[in-house]
Amino acid sequence: MHQDTPLGTLLRNRRLEAGLSLSQLSELTGLHKSHLARIEVGAVRQPSTENLQRIAAALELPETTVFGLLDARARNQLPPLQLYLRAKYDLPDDVIDEVTAYLSRNWDLTGGPRDGEDEEPITH
Repeated sequence: MHQDTPLGTLLRNRRLEAGLSLSQLSELTGLHKSHLARIEVGAVRQPSTENLQRIAAALELPETTVFGLLDARARNQLPPLQLYLRAKYDLPDDVIDEVTAYLSRNWDLTGGPRDGEDEEPITH
């Protein structure tokens, strides 16, 4: 028996809001529809980073929202910030060191955002 997860619920709700079937999402992501269904019902507790990026893009969800809903075990398996910056942006080591030092001085990098810290500002 699987237990719904915040991540699975978000993905299922967003897919339904977008009017997409699992088959259509499968076509958009290149992932098998049974795998997508298993993520939605919480059977896959730690989806790969690449798969989550594909799903987020197809559902037009910010990656930060999707990754923020992973359970603690999965978040702990995400790459360290330095590796992420190198892989995603191809930054040289000295720039990565500067960014990491700046962030460490101003924010706690060991935990997630505080309530409201990652919210989008409301614009009218």
